[in-house]
Amino acid sequence: MERQTADRLATAGVNTPRVIACGERWGTVFERRSFLMTEEVKDSRSLESRPPSCFEGPPTPQRRRAQRDFINRLASFIRRFHETGYRHRDLYFSHVFCSDRGEFCLIDLARASRPIRQRRFQVKDIAQLHYSAPARSVTRVDRLRFYLAYVGRRRLLPQDKAFIRRVIRKALRMAHHNRKRGHLIPFLQQPQADGQ
Repeated sequence: MERQTADRLATAGVNTPRVIACGERWGTVFERRSFLMTEEVKDSRSLESRPPSCFEGPPTPQRRRAQRDFINRLASFIRRFHETGYRHRDLYFSHVFCSDRGEFCLIDLARASRPIRQRRFQVKDIAQLHYSAPARSVTRVDRLRFYLAYVGRRRLLPQDKAFIRRVIRKALRMAHHNRKRGHLIPFLQQPQADGQ
């Protein structure tokens, strides 16, 4: 299923790693095990492991322009993905890769599907992106800019505000769950002062 999803997304213009081998073993009714091998996503890293350099260092007009460009391109990539009808259901920064040339690639499509309840899983995907975007790099203004680019509007409509409230509630529930397990919460971490 993951291979079919990757092929369909690639056909729709959403960059995914090229599958080079896969296999499965079935039991009587259910799949017992399977594997999938993909080509390396060349000259790329996940947004979790390496945020773009424009988000590091003191803010300058040039750096802010680069940040806005990056946010707009990421929002466009996620919008294109969602326009296919698919929802990732595990859409953290660790599963979005960005190449040295600024091209995005979506990995780990094992849970991706076209669910009946599209809106619910759209909220979940956007909440996971919001959750995994580190507060030390991605400001509230950046998050709003992402959402406006994602929906293709310049101003928020009432339905946008309702959607954003659902995203924030979902992210806070995730934070509550993970905090009990001692995990760091990226979108709630405070920026460090210079020299720390």
